[in-house]
Amino acid sequence: MQTCIVCGGKIPRTRKASAKYCSDEHYYSVKKNRSRKQYANASSWIKEIKLNEDILKTFYPLAYKKGGIDYEDFEVMNFNSGISSGETLYKDKICKIVLSYVYHIDRNTKKIFIWKLQLGQ
Repeated sequence: MQTCIVCGGKIPRTRKASAKYCSDEHYYSVKKNRSRKQYANASSWIKEIKLNEDILKTFYPLAYKKGGIDYEDFEVMNFNSGISSGETLYKDKICKIVLSYVYHIDRNTKKIFIWKLQLGQ
């Protein structure tokens, strides 16, 4: 006879053969914990994306005026260039999308170019 992975008790014969839990309560408690962890992982990604967007928003006017800004300025702000909401081709450059901004890092000059997306136009 199989044992419940939550409490170690015996799984009743009335439950299906592949059951891992002795009761619906144990099944739903494990499911709820799994959902909670998935939500926490998803919300941490959203927080990171929003932080990146705030940094781009802060630097956008300066980058627009100067024709790009130095990569070191982004490093100081803890910008995470490994996270984005997508990629696109813009002005013949592969750019990363971060919500309402697009940016490109020129690997040769270490300059970052930022554009604001004009949605709905």
